[in-house]
Amino acid sequence: MNQFFYPLLTFVISLFFMVLGLLSILVQASPHVRAEFAAFIEKDQLFLSLFGIGCLAIGVAIIFYLRTNLKKSYLKINSKNNHAYFLDENIFQEYMHDYWKQLFPKEEVPSSILIKKNKIVITADLPYIPSAKQKALLARINDDVKKMLARLLGYQQEYVLALSFQKETS
Repeated sequence: MNQFFYPLLTFVISLFFMVLGLLSILVQASPHVRAEFAAFIEKDQLFLSLFGIGCLAIGVAIIFYLRTNLKKSYLKINSKNNHAYFLDENIFQEYMHDYWKQLFPKEEVPSSILIKKNKIVITADLPYIPSAKQKALLARINDDVKKMLARLLGYQQEYVLALSFQKETS
């Protein structure tokens, strides 16, 4: 829900600044509209223009930020019957969160999912495991993730699994 309201609020704020900027520029350009404003606005046309340009620039910068930084990351999966499905990275994140909870029920496993160039990158910082057991656990996790991605989501392409283990706490 937060992912919906933050962009919406930011969009409304950016529109406010853009409209305020355009109105400030129009007030400076129109003598009739300018006459309706207070006397100090009439005397400081340069200030009003600079204010309008500044507000317009802030609005454009916020829109640019939204466009570049809040893009949804989707993964395109082609099915056997030639249908394309687009899956949000949050779906993968939820599956991995549930998997980590099942594997380490008493531990919180910090992890993230990144979709880049239609490839999944899974990173996680696993709890401490003795060195002798790490290799077997990594092989199990790799097999489980591969099966989960194929069975539940139909993803059978290459993926990157970057795992690290925490140090032993004394």
